[in-house]
Amino acid sequence: MNFSSSLLKGYPLHYAAGRGHQEPVLDKLRHSHNVNTRNPCNETPIHYAAGFGHVDIMVILQQHGADIAATSNGGWTSLHYAAGRNHKDACAWLLELPEVKIDALDTQGRTAVDLAKERGHKYLALWLWAKKLAKKLA
Repeated sequence: MNFSSSLLKGYPLHYAAGRGHQEPVLDKLRHSHNVNTRNPCNETPIHYAAGFGHVDIMVILQQHGADIAATSNGGWTSLHYAAGRNHKDACAWLLELPEVKIDALDTQGRTAVDLAKERGHKYLALWLWAKKLAKKLA
């Protein structure tokens, strides 16, 4: 996930969501941009908002029908993107939603917990692991 002009050319909602710009996101949604449009990597705007920790944008996208459980070509969910970039608030918001599965695996068999750990986000990994355990015990 990056903001290179070649990757995001033609994907203004992805760009605005990743940048955390509320007004451009709302404007694009008002003008019939598809909230679940996918870029060449099969990423949706909610992936960008999660990957850059913009919970306010994630809420807006959800209110406009974003597929919270959408996966990218690599099998990443919004939770994978948030955890992989150490965004605890985004992870916490996502985990409140019934469609978010903490055990979801990407194409390499990794969960969001695994990604956080792999990328050196040890406190987030531990927090996610505790959430995962709490769900199993509930």
